[in-house]
Amino acid sequence: MCHAAKSLSFNKPTVQTRKKMNIKLEITLLEVIIPLSNMTSRPRAEIIEPMERDLSVWIDACVRNTKSTTSVTSENKKEKL
Repeated sequence: MCHAAKSLSFNKPTVQTRKKMNIKLEITLLEVIIPLSNMTSRPRAEIIEPMERDLSVWIDACVRNTKSTTSVTSENKKEKL
């Protein structure tokens, strides 16, 4: 560490402080990144996709007012049967 400090024209305590800060930063990043990666890679339940699809159809129908919400719901029930 002394050689690195001398070659960069830094004081030895400055290099030590920066190294400690880098280590703390790496630890903090790992503590944050690992839980986030677990959250995003969680598999979705099979029932959620059809529910989301039905919900999006219902919302689109409400926004466009092309079909009433009851007719969209009844059509989805007919498709499932």
